[in-house]
Amino acid sequence: MYIAEDEKDPALMGMSASWSKTRVAFESGLAQVQREKFVDLQGKLKTYHETLLRFSQVHQLSKPTKQNRWRLWDWLCSSDGGNNFLKSFEARPWDLEDKQAASISRDLATLNSGPDTLDNWLADSLVPKWHLKIGHKRPANVGADLGIGELWEYKMKTLQGWGNFICVVLSSLVPIASIQGLYWIPNTLGRLMAITGFIFIFAAVMMFVTGCRRFEVFAGTAAFAAVQVVFLQGLGGAVNCS
Repeated sequence: MYIAEDEKDPALMGMSASWSKTRVAFESGLAQVQREKFVDLQGKLKTYHETLLRFSQVHQLSKPTKQNRWRLWDWLCSSDGGNNFLKSFEARPWDLEDKQAASISRDLATLNSGPDTLDNWLADSLVPKWHLKIGHKRPANVGADLGIGELWEYKMKTLQGWGNFICVVLSSLVPIASIQGLYWIPNTLGRLMAITGFIFIFAAVMMFVTGCRRFEVFAGTAAFAAVQVVFLQGLGGAVNCS
């Protein structure tokens, strides 16, 4: 903090470059104006830091899924819903048909904690295909009582249950398949190639199915590779298939 008049007063000279001189001037009461400005600056810094923390918390909120945005967009366009009350630029973040809106939609957030990567894939990719081929043949389970036409509801809890089932199957199948494969492959080169393939599958499942972070994928893959190598050493050529 620097005030031009400081250099005219010998007692205040050097305050802009030395915190110790500033502290002495504050304690002696010779820098009352500077002290008031310092206190005012502290209040502004406190407000800035609190705002920064709130922004960080908002930034950590879950992002809405594609289905969430489609559902909201259908309501906005419906005559019984929003009736297109948003116009022009204000409507672009919600318009999934606007390709340039992708960069705007990155700032959207939802208060719902949201599903994981696998549940998102089930909701955004598998459920629409299922509904177009099979799901629409069953009677609509919601919407009739609300006067908004036929609606089919797929509960996220059900999708999460299927996601858990798929995760259990994959988490069991990959280690079992690797053990069985390494046991029955007769030569070392084939086993090494099989280990490479199983490690790649294991890493892909961790990244794209369970939604693990990158360092978790790296650590888990390294541990899985170590187990495979130990198992390979334990075989020691005991199996000799013709």
